[in-house]
Amino acid sequence: MAADGKIYYVSGTGDVHVVAAGDTFASLAVNRIGGEGESFAATPAISDGAIFIRSNRRLYCFRDGGS
Repeated sequence: MAADGKIYYVSGTGDVHVVAAGDTFASLAVNRIGGEGESFAATPAISDGAIFIRSNRRLYCFRDGGS
């Protein structure tokens, strides 16, 4: 999923990767979400400034806490 000049993807174990969109690879962040027994197979979605990520057990929502 791409937004704001970044590409977001989630591994099956819950590692959320953020890379810069462009000609040269640049990893911006890797964050782990989820717990034991959770698996991730869905594409992240963006709506109204929030990123939604679904596992086999939960729906996560992340939103910038800035102004």
